[in-house]
Amino acid sequence: MEENRETVKEIQVIEQKIARLIDVLAESEGPTIVHGNRKVLQLNKEQEIILARASQQPKRHVHPSEFDFASMTFEEKKLVAGHIY
Repeated sequence: MEENRETVKEIQVIEQKIARLIDVLAESEGPTIVHGNRKVLQLNKEQEIILARASQQPKRHVHPSEFDFASMTFEEKKLVAGHIY
């Protein structure tokens, strides 16, 4: 479960970086836009790698009583839902 929390945090950090870059790019022009677009693409690739790594983790059958949903973030709940089958 701790590994899932780390994955969620990594994804959130990347999403925050992308959002800040997009805000900056909205007010930029010329070479700044080109560099910013490259950085956004790089961050998207990092995000894909993290998600691919997370999807390769073995799924296990877990009883819902093992989770403390009240203390989970929405992102964590989405991850849990994706791993329960």
